[in-house]
Amino acid sequence: MTNLRNWRIRYTPKEYPEKIALNLFYRRYAMQFMWPDIENFISAKQYDDFGDALLAIERVYSQIATSKVHPILLSLLKNNPTNPVGGINYAHYLEMISKIHAGDKKTKEELEFAYLYYLLSDKATLCWAALCATGVDKNLAIGILSGVLTMPQPINDYTTINSAMGQLCAARYLHDHYVPLP
Repeated sequence: MTNLRNWRIRYTPKEYPEKIALNLFYRRYAMQFMWPDIENFISAKQYDDFGDALLAIERVYSQIATSKVHPILLSLLKNNPTNPVGGINYAHYLEMISKIHAGDKKTKEELEFAYLYYLLSDKATLCWAALCATGVDKNLAIGILSGVLTMPQPINDYTTINSAMGQLCAARYLHDHYVPLP
């Protein structure tokens, strides 16, 4: 919410929705690009402490975001707006941006909510990876983080785990705590 408040002040009404979408996809692409690292991280099971594992995976995220995503993000979005990234695509957000530029306040709030939802689902995905890196089973880790036991399922890609973390963690948190900005 702090980011959204700051961006509302810092950017013009035309720039603001574009800033939100860019940040949303910056994170999505970083998470997608780092999926092989997440799989290696989990399979190594080299951590005894969740906190240490989380710090390590967040370092990898930061490194990939700055070195691999930042230099090409605008090109990725411009040249491949329909490319799915973690289950969503930029073309949808371009439509939202157009509606917001036309004065649609409901869509502006939807975009702000989407930013928060995907931020939280990505954070939960990193927590899941860190928990798995301590030796916890992938499905059990979902239950530990969400409080919901799920049917065992294969978790072999970013979209699958991020969808689960979104539905079971981010959505539940936002349902209880989300208040739209004025």
